Amino acid sequence: MGSRARVPALPHLGGQEGVFFACGYSGTGIARASWFGHKIAQRMLGSTDAPSAYADLPFRSCPLYNGKPWFLPLAVLFYEMRDRWDQR
Repeated sequence: MGSRARVPALPHLGGQEGVFFACGYSGTGIARASWFGHKIAQRMLGSTDAPSAYADLPFRSCPLYNGKPWFLPLAVLFYEMRDRWDQR
């Protein structure tokens, strides 16, 4: 088992070519989104005040994902079945 499988997904702050992002809250969105929004706004304004430990982390690949969304048809089928069940 590689080290990639043991590392949990971490939140990310970043920017590329003038597009800034904050993602990967992992269930802590209310608290983190406010703080990350503040940190991204500082970054957009060019402030170097207190950089975040979550800034510019490398994105790790998800297990069993190679760039083709093989799981989407399964997800669509699942939600179609839920919709049908709810319409009963």
